[in-house]
Amino acid sequence: FGGIDILVNNAATNPVYGPVIDCPPSAFDKIMQVNVRAPFELANLCYPHMKLRGGGSVLNISSIAGLTPDPGLGIYSVSKAALNMLTKVQAKEWGPDGIRVNAICPGLIKTKFSEALWANEQILARFTGHLPIARMGTVDEIAGMALFLASDAAGYCTGGLYTAEGGTLLTVTFYGSARVVPHYNMMGPVKAALESAVRYVAAELAPKGIRAHALSPGPIRTRAASGIGRFDELLERAAAETPSHQLAEIEDVGALAAFLVSDGARRITGTVIPVDGGAHLMG
Repeated sequence: FGGIDILVNNAATNPVYGPVIDCPPSAFDKIMQVNVRAPFELANLCYPHMKLRGGGSVLNISSIAGLTPDPGLGIYSVSKAALNMLTKVQAKEWGPDGIRVNAICPGLIKTKFSEALWANEQILARFTGHLPIARMGTVDEIAGMALFLASDAAGYCTGGLYTAEGGTLLTVTFYGSARVVPHYNMMGPVKAALESAVRYVAAELAPKGIRAHALSPGPIRTRAASGIGRFDELLERAAAETPSHQLAEIEDVGALAAFLVSDGARRITGTVIPVDGGAHLMG
């Protein structure tokens, strides 16, 4: 065909449905291999060919489950959260080479993959009954968005997470890790996945009196960070960008952690709390 202009990462799997506590390690590994590693490796294989041609378009088919926890689809949600952040990281790094990277986050679409959800009328009603557009989506509706994002008409669109879900997300709120930090490589996708897992576990275990939180520090000088290239430069730039012009110290993170595990925070769960001097407010 003369070269590679467009890559669509559409393959996905979800061999389990139920609480994350019941997900066997083998299923976890399979979901992550297919839903995260495969798009990562395929995009990396296509990158040099697209760069040689002066640009291209990568489209990751994600899910709204990657934006907010989906009951029964816990690890699938985690994998799609990772894919969403991978999309943003690739868009940031590959933009100078003319390569755009975007993700479509569908809701419930009538496909073979989702048949277990829509074949049962009661389950289908639970998914669609509250939607502003009270029905399932169709593959043609997703294909139309994909064609747009792959075309020159979307030439100024990159790093976007485009939802097609009948208004599902109008009924929920969420806070996710959305900032790409240069030189952190896969740290962003991993941390986005962890935050999604925390929210899901919190919702699942709250009836049992178990709380779950995530602390999201900005750059902090620690032993773990000592191996990151150009870390001193990163610290200096981060301090200049924060509203407070100060970075968090280990003691700040420790104090917040001590509060969250205390009885004073007994009504708080499922939170992702930034400890970054307000850097997350800066986009």
